Amino acid sequence: MSTALPVVNGRFLRGVEANGKLHRDFEMRPLLVRDSEKALKAMADIKSDSQVRLQCELFAQQFNRIGDLVRGQITGEMLLDLVDSDFQMLKGLDDDLQKKMADAIPKEG
Repeated sequence: MSTALPVVNGRFLRGVEANGKLHRDFEMRPLLVRDSEKALKAMADIKSDSQVRLQCELFAQQFNRIGDLVRGQITGEMLLDLVDSDFQMLKGLDDDLQKKMADAIPKEG
């Protein structure tokens, strides 16, 4: 049995702009407890209690990559500039990741 986390690959309608380039293709993994802790620390650092900002910080932790950007280069601040349809798509993909994890559990009997 593999212990690797499942991932989903996708493409934003518009994407994220960084380094003078628009980044659209991405790979996302499930949220870890450690990711939640990092997101909450980021929220405390910027003294924000916005639920949208928190969700952006959480999503930022889940990305393995967006275009040429890799984990550590992707920030919640960056994701605040997503168009709403791209943001809503991420919410659905998070549900897909949960289903992939459930499907990966071996069936007994």
